[in-house]
Amino acid sequence: MPFDLPSPDFTHPLIAWGTARFVGFLLVFFRVAGLMTVGPVFGTPVVPANVRVLLAVAAAAVVAPALPGGSAEAFQALDTNGDAVLVAEELPGAVLDSLEARGLTVTAAGLNLAEFTAPAPLPKTPAGLLRLSLGEFSIGFALGLGMTAVLAGLRLAGELVDQQIGTAMGEVFNPMLGASASPTGQLLGLLGTAALLTLPGVDGHLRLFATLLDTFRTLPPGAGWVSGEAWRTLAELAGAGMSLGLRVAAPTMAVMSLMSLTVGFLGRTVPQINVLSVGFPTRAAAGLLILALTLSPATDVLADLLAGSLTALHEALVGLPDPRA
Repeated sequence: MPFDLPSPDFTHPLIAWGTARFVGFLLVFFRVAGLMTVGPVFGTPVVPANVRVLLAVAAAAVVAPALPGGSAEAFQALDTNGDAVLVAEELPGAVLDSLEARGLTVTAAGLNLAEFTAPAPLPKTPAGLLRLSLGEFSIGFALGLGMTAVLAGLRLAGELVDQQIGTAMGEVFNPMLGASASPTGQLLGLLGTAALLTLPGVDGHLRLFATLLDTFRTLPPGAGWVSGEAWRTLAELAGAGMSLGLRVAAPTMAVMSLMSLTVGFLGRTVPQINVLSVGFPTRAAAGLLILALTLSPATDVLADLLAGSLTALHEALVGLPDPRA
């Protein structure tokens, strides 16, 4: 049980047991809901809100009853020197923040297994419950946001390519974003989602949920909050996504720049040529050809980036190495 029972002095034991169970379920639900809000696939407007809520409730109903206050396996993994005591030097920032949220202070003597796995106290006020709920939501939100930021780089690449080859005027409504998007941007966005779900070395949907479950090993319900290290990881992933977008679009942009110079030179030397009628279809055809040649190597780079991003998120949020890396 992830929460300690209220004092029996003022409540019936059965009500105390039910209250602890319900609060634990509620906090697990908020952690899953954070992933469902902005995560790939499930966090898009294509999936109705009621479906996302139902999935979060179902996942919380399965996970919550089996959760202890902390994991003995996580204690052993964090205890690098094997002395059965955890000191501050052995604990990553996410775990230290979790222990402080549970009211535990890592002194010079350290923490033993019983203290590490002790259930968190129940919040005594609605404000306390709200604070814990926001902390739980932030964990799932950070996990989903990290992967969404990486995939957003591909949509950025598509937008840049469409502006160069002249197809940006063909923007259509993208239900996955709830806004207009260029054709190539949609294509590359779908490519990234498919790579996340289907590539054998990535298995993104499985690793996302596995990482979410692993967070309960070191961040039990009521003790979760995104650490500064995790926010720095999110910033790095956002930068990696933008870098990926520029790398995918760079070959097409370079060829389009050369074509602009060529068409401009022809327009000056051979004024009889209609630059508009010749330049637009030529740019579109050349741009699509270069993009097609770029997709195959870009997929390999994308697979490595997705796998590395999942590993980085696991280490930042859980505080332990990812066994699936």
